[in-house]
Formats: sequence, structure tokens, C-alpha cells
Amino acid sequence: SCRSPYSRTKTIQMTHSMTAFGREEAQSPAGRVIWEIRSVNHRYREISMRLPEELRAAEPVFRQAIANAVQRGRIDAILHYQTPPSGIADNHLDHVEIQRLAQWQAEVRSVILDAVPFRTVDILRWPGVLGASSANVDRLRDEALELLKKTLVVMLSNRHREGEKLAGI
Repeated sequence: SCRSPYSRTKTIQMTHSMTAFGREEAQSPAGRVIWEIRSVNHRYREISMRLPEELRAAEPVFRQAIANAVQRGRIDAILHYQTPPSGIADNHLDHVEIQRLAQWQAEVRSVILDAVPFRTVDILRWPGVLGASSANVDRLRDEALELLKKTLVVMLSNRHREGEKLAGI
């Protein structure tokens, strides 16, 4: 009888669940960053992300990190960001955005004569008006990327642990 040389090799296959969750957080001078990643079964790899305005430009970098770690499944990644209590010193007012708001306010008030004008606090809360300096955003992106990698390790570990439970190991 002719045997294949591969018939003697026993393949050990790790059982992974497709369902898992990972959450990690970090505090730094750039602020508090929290990643939450959920994974569920899906035939292909599908990545959904929710990011704060400050880090939208980093989405391709975050997507690539997830794609490098996960071959398939639906991945929901949410990044929460809280500015540091002293973070206002690192921020600047975006004069272009403030001017845009002023133009919108003038247009609205030309149509609705009794429209209430913006208060200063309303303007400062408007997304993009109080922008972080580019150095601060770069540091924040790097810290968020490192934390994403740690969160992916936790999520993949949870996938493996859940897979072992399912396999009865």
C-alpha cells in the first residue's frame, strides 16, 4: 500500500469562536482613550468604525491594524475619546469654522427674524471649533493605535477562549 507522506502528519487546528469582545482604555497627557471591539460571525471581513472627530483622519490606519489582525468576521470598533482636564491649553480656535457658523447664523436670521443667536458656549461646543493642535492629534493617533493593537489581542484571546469552550477542550 502506498501512503502519502502527509498521512502521518497530524494537524492540530485551533478552534476559535467568531464572537468576542475586547475593551481597553488608557490615560495620557493627550487624553483618555477607550477602544471597544466586538466580533461576530460573518463570511467575510467587514469592519465598522465609530471614531471621534479628532481622529477621523486616522481611520485608514486603524482599519489596516484591524485587517492585519482579523481574517474574517464582522468587527465593530468604537473609539471613545475624552480630552484631558488641562487639554484646552493644547487646543486652538478654528477661525474658519467660527466664520462659517456666523454665516449660517446670518442666513437663518434672514429667514427667521426672531431666531435666537448663538451663545459663545454654543460656538465652543460645535464640532471642529475648538481644535486640537496637530502635534497633539499626532500623539493622540499614535496612542490610540497602540491601544487598538492591545484591544485586538484581548479580543482575539477571548475568541480563542470561547472557541475552546465550544469545542469542549
